Amino acid sequence: MQPGPGPLPPVLNVFFLTGRVLSRQRLKITGKGAYLVEFEMAAGRPVGPDAGPAPTDVFDIEIWGDAAREMDRSLQAGSQVYVEGRLVSREFEDRGGIRHRRTVLKSSRVEILGG
Repeated sequence: MQPGPGPLPPVLNVFFLTGRVLSRQRLKITGKGAYLVEFEMAAGRPVGPDAGPAPTDVFDIEIWGDAAREMDRSLQAGSQVYVEGRLVSREFEDRGGIRHRRTVLKSSRVEILGG
């Protein structure tokens, strides 16, 4: 596909995933009083019918605000969930002065699908 002479398409930063909660979530309260729940989610990668077992990707998920408080009571390791939101990348420096980048999936919607 070649770019056309028209304007560039709008920037798009969204994700939609289904998978399973891997670990017990961690509830945090920021210095400003905002609630944050963090957990890891495993999602299989689609492959062809004869490709063998599907590889699994692991994602760091964040839920903020009132939804974080609600999900902290409901999420369990092994639960199947649907998550949508956007990718967020943060840079930080560790105690040794080494710079790191961490990308997380910041959710706007989380639904527990079942067992």
